[in-house]
Amino acid sequence: MVTGKRRPGTRKQVYSIRLAAEQIEQIEQIAAGAGVPASGLVRDWVLQALAAARSGDTTVAAVVERLSNDVAELRRVVNA
Repeated sequence: MVTGKRRPGTRKQVYSIRLAAEQIEQIEQIAAGAGVPASGLVRDWVLQALAAARSGDTTVAAVVERLSNDVAELRRVVNA
């Protein structure tokens, strides 16, 4: 997981999104399985996507690889 280091003087802001109840439940299950807060998990996902976009790593192969990893993680959590 990507962890954001807080730089002195940086101010954090809240950004709200709408998700279906089943999506929130899935996020909470994954977070619980990883032993992290759901908000931290989602924040890490967003930071990973931003890092990939900045690096230009948005090829189909890169996106498929990330999705494959996410599906494997979901299967691990659901089957646990």
